Amino acid sequence: MASPYTTSTTSGSICPTGTRGRIIKTSFVGNARTGGVREIFGIDLPWLLDAFGDVESVTVQKDTISDLGLPYPDCVTLLLRHKGGVQGVLAADVVSRKAVRSFECFGDGIHLFWEGNPKALYEFKDGDKRFVNTYASFEHDSRYSDNVVENAYVDELTNFFGVLKGDEQPKWSFEKDLKAIELMDFIESH
Repeated sequence: MASPYTTSTTSGSICPTGTRGRIIKTSFVGNARTGGVREIFGIDLPWLLDAFGDVESVTVQKDTISDLGLPYPDCVTLLLRHKGGVQGVLAADVVSRKAVRSFECFGDGIHLFWEGNPKALYEFKDGDKRFVNTYASFEHDSRYSDNVVENAYVDELTNFFGVLKGDEQPKWSFEKDLKAIELMDFIESH
């Protein structure tokens, strides 16, 4: 990126009132090694690192904002400074009543806002909010929130098979995964 930008990313996993106890006892949310906040970071950090580059510094704020009794903080907010000058905030929690995802990027000459689903990326230009088409079509399972689409998984598998055939270069690597995992480990240790 040529000039510094500021980003804001919010992710919250769904934890509906009637199923909270069951979710905690029977899913990854209740396990500190695989906790919901770590899963959110595992989803959001790789694309943030890919889009804005390596992180040179991070400030971590952790809190417990629920009575869920989780073995880890249920809300973590990060201030990330990327080596290219981009500064961003990433907030993740596992207590949302609705699965939430949003992203905003702004700086001199750019302002993008994503409202968490494939039909909701906008660019603000010359005072107007303009739709940005991200997918010609997309797959969505109605059992999930509107921000969960299957295209990312299909795209990853398509790329994987394209690499095996020798037709494509990998879009991701174990080295990139390791950087994201090391960053998650750092966050958890602070």
